[in-house]
Parts: sequence; structure tokens; C-alpha cells
Amino acid sequence: MELKLHFGPQHRLEILNQLVAETKGRIFSATFTKKDGSSRNIVARLGVRRDQKGGESTLAKYENYVTVFDMHKQGYRALNLETLERITCGSKSYVIKTDDTGALSIRQFDLEDNRAFTRE
Repeated sequence: MELKLHFGPQHRLEILNQLVAETKGRIFSATFTKKDGSSRNIVARLGVRRDQKGGESTLAKYENYVTVFDMHKQGYRALNLETLERITCGSKSYVIKTDDTGALSIRQFDLEDNRAFTRE
């Protein structure tokens, strides 16, 4: 099953933040563009508390970044919501596109129903 949703640019970050938060501490994979322009695939979790050094997050003042724990590199990483292209958690996968006006388009795939779905 495929579901398409379209949102205006004013609620873009709020919707993407909610989409990541819906993983609820479960392991998820995401594809986004890094600051240097390269594409990055990450397998991560929210809410991991181990190996924290203390103090405040340097990303707290930026609403477009979310701190996640990289399961492969065993360290904390910044996930840029502005450049998020895909997120998969459990049997749900979301493909995120932004048009020239900043409007958001999200396509949801149920991986259990759509076994032919492949990554681009």
C-alpha cells in the first residue's frame, strides 16, 4: 500500500520531527544529505543515554537537527531534518521530497504489503 501526503512549508520541520519521534526508541534507518553534500545512510535510535559526557547538547538551539545514536559507529550523530530523504522503521518506510516552494511530500510504503519496494 502506498499513501501520499502533502504539507505546506510552514509546518515542515514540525512534521519531520514528529515522523522521527514516531520511532519511539526503536531502531530505524534514515538517508539524508550531510553538510558537505554527500549522502549518508544511518541505522540509529533515539533516546540512548549511554556514554554521555554531560553538559548541554550543542544542537539544542537548532530545530532542524535531531541527536541520534548511530548503531554501527556506536556514537551520537546529528540527523538533519532539512535534508532527510527516507526513514524506515519496522514495516513502514517514508520517502520525503521537498519542492521548490518548500512544500513537503511524504510517500508512505507498508513494506509487508509491498514486497517489491526497493531502495533507489
